[in-house]
Amino acid sequence: MPHAPLYDADATIALIGMRGVGKTTLGLIAATSLRRQFIDADSAFQTLHGPITDFVKARGWADFRDKETAILKQLLHQYPRDYVIACGGGVVEREENRSALRQFRASGHPIVHVVRDKEETIRYLVDENARPSWGEEIRAVWSRRTPYFEDLCSHTIVSLTAYPPPLSPQFLMKHVETAFVRLLRSIWPRLVPRPAHPWPQTISHRWP
Repeated sequence: MPHAPLYDADATIALIGMRGVGKTTLGLIAATSLRRQFIDADSAFQTLHGPITDFVKARGWADFRDKETAILKQLLHQYPRDYVIACGGGVVEREENRSALRQFRASGHPIVHVVRDKEETIRYLVDENARPSWGEEIRAVWSRRTPYFEDLCSHTIVSLTAYPPPLSPQFLMKHVETAFVRLLRSIWPRLVPRPAHPWPQTISHRWP
């Protein structure tokens, strides 16, 4: 007798990982492949509270984390079916959030840890100034968060690792898309089609 699938066909999938590793990009790929709505938790925050950098400057990281926790819990509770959720990189900083994600995974939802080369990610974050500074060295944040990501995830995908010239960014993106869709097919073998070419338009959703 065949084994029952580990995940329901419509179970929401959550993506976790450090800032700058490609969670939003892969979330859009997943939403396209699964024909689902996509929610980025950081975008949800900005819809409710304005730009994250401005919020942190005005009210501090502690207040930001409070609002982030409320949004995470609402997303996991309100959208358990037919969604792809990209979580903010810092959600794992709080045990309250980690507990919510553990319960989400235990209730039959895949959680994918998106991984990118550390040094490449650090270079990206040093150059990127659209989001607020953590106020501590990036490697320290990476070292603290990585065990949490690894503990919480059910699957891992390597994203956006640089290829040597002359391979193009388009080739790299196609490689990442193919690898991620292969992972999705391992979760839902009968549900996910093979990667489309070219990359199709995705379904997005503005929250709330």
